[in-house]
Amino acid sequence: MNAHDVKQRELAAIHEAGHAVAAVMRGGSTLTSVSLSDQHGEGITWSNSKPCDSGFGAYAGPWAEARHLWGDRPLDAEDENGCAFGDVVMGVLWEQQHGTDLDMWRRDAAEHARVCELVGVSPAARDEVWDMELSRVWPAVQSVGALLLAGETVTDVQVRALVEGVRA
Repeated sequence: MNAHDVKQRELAAIHEAGHAVAAVMRGGSTLTSVSLSDQHGEGITWSNSKPCDSGFGAYAGPWAEARHLWGDRPLDAEDENGCAFGDVVMGVLWEQQHGTDLDMWRRDAAEHARVCELVGVSPAARDEVWDMELSRVWPAVQSVGALLLAGETVTDVQVRALVEGVRA
């Protein structure tokens, strides 16, 4: 496997780990399955979640990928190109513009924007809250990603234990 394939597989693992962790973070959701494809750079996460949590779940995969790319910098810093972390998240979403993550995020973001407007909260504030929620469980996302890269089957119970371990 060449270096590009390794990097793509690593990004796919962390991306799917983000979806998996987001699925178990919300009370009414159950992680059905999460896996990497035999084709490098692809994976899939299935969960049974409430419709109101689908936007958060869709956002979590690209967020995790962006967080991995961001490295050890604080999320309120800028990278060497003067970009903020949110710019990197949007860049990941942009690259996936033909995928379901962006489609789901756009649909849910529009609905959330309407709700946010009704209650006087900006969509940017919503994303900031989601960023904070996901930042708290970043070690769990990394652990799930490592399990996926190792070829292990990752279950709802394992992900819940990892999330609870970092929340404790």
